[in-house]
Amino acid sequence: MESRPKKPTVSINTASPVRNFTISLGDQVRGAGGPPAYAERLKSIEDLEARFIDRVADALLEGEDEARRVVHTLDLSRLNKLIESHNRWYPTEANLPIDPHGGGYLLWGEPWAPHPLWTAEQLLSAARKAE
Repeated sequence: MESRPKKPTVSINTASPVRNFTISLGDQVRGAGGPPAYAERLKSIEDLEARFIDRVADALLEGEDEARRVVHTLDLSRLNKLIESHNRWYPTEANLPIDPHGGGYLLWGEPWAPHPLWTAEQLLSAARKAE
């Protein structure tokens, strides 16, 4: 009986799998520190906006007067301080490029615009749309 030739075995290093990208040491160190400050701040802003809009939308079910009363009990200054802080630091923290022609910051190739601050009327309008 004749034996078939054995195929050579190929050893795969599973400790370092093949990737179609590389992560620099600097990026690895930055990633080890958790999410960037601007991402955590933006999440806080979005959560607070959603909470406020939900509260006003619930109050709208009881009537416009109740919704206006609820809007004026909410601490919009806290939300607006977070937004002001985000608008101030985000371009630097995210390392946004600067438009060589206009001098403003660019986000995905488009001009970056700061987040607008909230007012009671804007909150009421957003709650009406959420209903």
